[in-house]
Amino acid sequence: MLPPAKISGTTLEKTVIADGCIINASRIEHSVIGIRSRIGYGSTVVSCYIMGSDYYETIDDINQDQNKGVPPIGIGKRCYLRNCIIDKNCRIGDDVRLNGGPHLANTETDLYVIKEGIIVTKKGAVFPNGYVV
Repeated sequence: MLPPAKISGTTLEKTVIADGCIINASRIEHSVIGIRSRIGYGSTVVSCYIMGSDYYETIDDINQDQNKGVPPIGIGKRCYLRNCIIDKNCRIGDDVRLNGGPHLANTETDLYVIKEGIIVTKKGAVFPNGYVV
């Protein structure tokens, strides 16, 4: 059994949020936020499905990751996500922009696939700070 979601300072519109989430985003609309999702301050999520994570990271795990330059599981600060499917256990750093839409061609990389304008991240993908699609 998980605790209820913790949401601070976030405008929600037509959004479903699962248990155990920690959300400090600026705005979330037309989205589904999965179990144990973490979304940082100032982030915007529009028309996305975020699957969440299989486990919580401890404070020690987060500190060790930061020392290695790896973002914690979840979505970092000041991110912008639109038309995305974020698979489980993804690590999205600060200031990342994943802006899906018809302007993007179908493609596949090590981190994500774009199909009909929708960005689909691969399970456990790590997007460093400032990454842009």
